[in-house]
Amino acid sequence: MNVRLAESGQLLSDRDVIVLVEPRYVSLATAGKMYGDLSADYIAQLQNTAGFPCVRLGRRRVVPIAQADAWFEAHRIEQETAA
Repeated sequence: MNVRLAESGQLLSDRDVIVLVEPRYVSLATAGKMYGDLSADYIAQLQNTAGFPCVRLGRRRVVPIAQADAWFEAHRIEQETAA
C-alpha cells in the first residue's frame, strides 16, 4: 500500500491511500473566501472589533479555522434567535 499526502488538485491512483491535511490557520484573504466572499479588510475589522479569533505570527495575522467556525456558528444562532 502506498500512502502519500495529496496536494491541491493532485490526482492519485486507485492504489494510493489519500491523506488530506487541513490547515489549522489561514490568511485573512483565504478566511474571507471561506466564510462568504468577505474581503481581507472586513475579516481584519472583525478581529479588531467583534472578538473574531486572531493569531499573530510575527507581523502577520492568521485565522484559526476551528475557532472561526465556532464564532460564525455562534453568531448565526444569535442572529436567528434575535429575528
